[in-house]
Parts: sequence; C-alpha cells; structure tokens
Amino acid sequence: MDTDTHTVTVTVTGHGEATRAPEQCTVSLVVRIESGDGDRAVAAASAAVRALTDEVTARHDASTGPITRWALDQVRHTRHRPHNRDGNQLPYVHRAEAALEVTFEAPPGGSDDTAPAERIFDTGPLSDFVDTVAGIDGVEVGRFEWSLTAATLDDVTGRVRARAVEDAHAKARTYAETLGCRNIRATAVADPGLLGAEASTPPSGVALRAYAASAGGEPIALRPEDVTVTADVHARFEAW
Repeated sequence: MDTDTHTVTVTVTGHGEATRAPEQCTVSLVVRIESGDGDRAVAAASAAVRALTDEVTARHDASTGPITRWALDQVRHTRHRPHNRDGNQLPYVHRAEAALEVTFEAPPGGSDDTAPAERIFDTGPLSDFVDTVAGIDGVEVGRFEWSLTAATLDDVTGRVRARAVEDAHAKARTYAETLGCRNIRATAVADPGLLGAEASTPPSGVALRAYAASAGGEPIALRPEDVTVTADVHARFEAW
C-alpha cells in the first residue's frame, strides 16, 4: 500500500450462528420427604433414592446409553418449625432430601472425516424414565437441559466463529466500497468489547431451551427444541 494513499479505518461487528438438533438431555431430580419424625423422613428418603438409582443403573451405559452420566448427592436432613394462621409455632417438621442429575445421550452416528456425525436423539427412553420415576413417592422431576456433545459443540462453534469473521469482512467491504475504496485489510479481530468499543451483542454461547410436556396422566411427551450456537466478533479494517 502506498504510504501517501489516504486510508479509512472501518470498525464493524460480525455475527454467525448455526442450529443443531440436541444430542443430550440432562434431567434434574429431587427426592424430598417431610415428616414429623426425623428418622422416618430419612428412612423414606433413602428408600426413594434406592428406587430411583435402581431405575438409573438399569439404563446406564457410559458408551451406549441411553443414560451415559449421572450424579447423586447424599441425603441431607434439616428441620424447621412452621407457624399456623394464628402465629403459634407448631412442632418440628423434618425434611430429608437428595438431588440427582441424569444425562441421556443419543447414540453415536456413522463416521465422518470432516465433522462429528449427526446423532439422532430418541425421546422415548427419556420419556419412559421420567414417567416411571415420577411415580416414586417423594421424587420430583425438575428442569430439562438440552445440549450438544462436547465434540459437536467444538466443531459447530469453530464453524460459527468463521462465519462471524466472514460476516465482518463482508460488512467492512460494503462500507469501504460505498466510500470509494477498492481495497481493505484486516488489522484486528477480537471478541466483543476487546477493541475498546462497547459490545452491542453477547459473546458466543449456546442457547438451551426448555422442554414441552403433555399434561394429565399420559406418559410425558417431550418435544426438544434445537440448540443454537452463536458467535460475535468485533473487527477493524483499513480501507483505501
């Protein structure tokens, strides 16, 4: 570039995103028992935990699933004294509870040399599990978190970041050509906020959406939504 050539600095943002079907679902469950007797609360909670873990271990296989990971907290015992409508303190209520997280994962797909093969998540085993454990006394089914496997997330994130840079480059070229400049050259690319300007968009991340389930006594019908991976960059170019 000729040092006498007038240059213009162009600073832009770039955005990229991709949507994939979820490959994993992590279910949060809680065993919670309340009783006027502490020993009874602990015993009932322990029995519920055993019944719950039996259902988990019967479905667990780290390689083939459907449950590939699970974690269980120890049973915790607390107590409190509630008040009635008149403000009088009532006898102690004992609570025993434990938390459990279970991850269902789609089986591996066929081989692909360029990207992780697509996995098809079958909600049948998950729905059957939730419907079964919801019938255990003291078990509460909490939130569902849909996600991608680590390998897929890494691959998709890399592609999305590349799209964000391409978007920034295309935007900068449009600005430069509008100003009558024929050439552009990148001088800096960074995550939002690292070029000294306020970020108008969030950094890259995964958006996880909640499940939808049927009501009533029918088996729970889960309808997972796709996982969206987004990336944003700030870029600076010289145009002449």
